[in-house]
Amino acid sequence: MKLTDDSPMPFGKHRGEKMADVPASYLLWLGAELALKDKLSLNAGQRGVLDYVADNRRCLRLEDDTDSDYIQRGDSPADND
Repeated sequence: MKLTDDSPMPFGKHRGEKMADVPASYLLWLGAELALKDKLSLNAGQRGVLDYVADNRRCLRLEDDTDSDYIQRGDSPADND
């Protein structure tokens, strides 16, 4: 399942919201949690979210206001991938 910004979040606390409207901090957290699991054990919605987060990681980090330490240090989120 390929998710876009207009796709509905397939599960969880923000189920049904457009992916673009789901808070970046939530997507980054969820992506990290899903990445710890065996990808073969994930359902289609979970794989879609994991792929969406991977494809949009840089933008999500820039949108994530809990990630402000990057700005304070003067480096970019991409430097820590």
